[in-house]
Amino acid sequence: MKALLYEFRAVVRRHGAAGARRDLPIVLENFEGYEEAPVGEHLDTYRQIVEKLEAMQSTIASASDDDVKAAVEEIGTLADSLPGEADPEPSVE
Repeated sequence: MKALLYEFRAVVRRHGAAGARRDLPIVLENFEGYEEAPVGEHLDTYRQIVEKLEAMQSTIASASDDDVKAAVEEIGTLADSLPGEADPEPSVE
């Protein structure tokens, strides 16, 4: 999940709101059922991430690039505390 969030952040940094509109449904789909997954002590972090993703989804149609980028940076900061190793600055097309 951490790598997915970092990749999403990289896409938004590069393509702005258009990239978020394209990839957000995929990211949200990957977070479905997180409450039943073995996330342990990170449950609250996952909950915060999902809340931010859902908030983004509800405003994405009219959101500016700057608003979307700010939201994705907050999500990336939350992802930093998730377990596992992932490249925080992946290259994307």
